[in-house]
Amino acid sequence: MGSAHADVQENGALLTERERCIERSSPPEKMLFLSRRPGGARDDNYDIYAADLDGRNVQRLTDFADYSIRWFDKDSQKDRLVVAASSDGTLSVGPSGGHGGASGGEQVIAIVEQGQALHTLIDIRSEQQNSAGFVGVWHPTFSPDGDEIVFSGTKRGESANIYIMRSDGSGLRRLVDDPQRTYNDARFGPDGRIVYVRHDAEGIRQLLQANDLDVWLMDPEDSTSARRVTREDTIPGPATIETDPSMSPDCLWVASVRASKPLTPRSILRPASDNVIHGIGDENDGQFRTLQRGEDPLRVHGVPTWQDSSTILSYRWDSAAKGWRIIRFRLDAPDNAVETLDLGAPIGSEDLLPLAH
Repeated sequence: MGSAHADVQENGALLTERERCIERSSPPEKMLFLSRRPGGARDDNYDIYAADLDGRNVQRLTDFADYSIRWFDKDSQKDRLVVAASSDGTLSVGPSGGHGGASGGEQVIAIVEQGQALHTLIDIRSEQQNSAGFVGVWHPTFSPDGDEIVFSGTKRGESANIYIMRSDGSGLRRLVDDPQRTYNDARFGPDGRIVYVRHDAEGIRQLLQANDLDVWLMDPEDSTSARRVTREDTIPGPATIETDPSMSPDCLWVASVRASKPLTPRSILRPASDNVIHGIGDENDGQFRTLQRGEDPLRVHGVPTWQDSSTILSYRWDSAAKGWRIIRFRLDAPDNAVETLDLGAPIGSEDLLPLAH
């Protein structure tokens, strides 16, 4: 994959990054999501479901008795998914861990194709399929052309880092040569750049949360291109942690979860968390907006993704349903003006990780 920052000559015209993003984007037709609901091989497993964008025609796509899926991504070029899964169905609640807390990582990264057996790329329980020595892997995401997969992994004695491999599991390499800091939640944007979360502290200072988790952006072919997206010195209010970034289809914004720091009075009760966006385009670089606030009432918002460049899919804890429910809202909508999607989940079930495609 070539440099994501260079403009491209096409038909005699120089295309900007935004124009290239818009060219590659197409209107979504369906939505995928993760859910834990009865009726499958194991009721405590998370499986992948599909639905129309209006919530109709819900269909279960996976039903693995031996694995609970904790994260997935869709290949935009082929009808296949990449998943991170664990044999423990009750590992945690919510893709980032217990109601937004840190997850210890999953056991397996695998490719799922309709009508075919699970194709395992990494299995930390197998010496043959774990030659790199991972003790946890999570958050695998396809590149725009589907040729590569970026994911987070941790090895014994090291902090989490970002790794890339080809979609057949070959060519594994660590993206950043830094075994001390923590690198998490990497995801490709439409222009081939990667958004991710970096913890600036090292060693024991990470456990003490001496520094914050911030969103960064880089060209995967040039780790020196990394730059910080979150500008805490210009954002009102106390510094917080950022997780689970996702780039908009027009490459102008990064949406993320913005949550209270661990080990504070508020987070002991339940960490309220917001869905926010940060500007990364030339015309809006450094801009910041809170879209969905977790303060009143105390809400926990989940991992945001983009239906289109003006609409975000996310999820939040629903007290009435006693479970997570998928929500949809627009960038120009007032705070808390959301559509809660009725996907048929019974009370106490979880609907997570919506992904339009």
